[in-house]
Amino acid sequence: MRAPVVVHGLSPSGGRLVAINGQIVDVAHRDQDLVEFLRRAGLYDAWDILDDPH
Repeated sequence: MRAPVVVHGLSPSGGRLVAINGQIVDVAHRDQDLVEFLRRAGLYDAWDILDDPH
């Protein structure tokens, strides 16, 4: 089973690709970017789950 949210390694531009349910959604340059992508995907408690390794 693949993880529903994957934050990929650092890219040459300095950001990290973010995939949600197998689809690349954007590049996160900071935690706030990732939280916004997750909020748009319906995860409104993103700050609470940001450090969850699962």
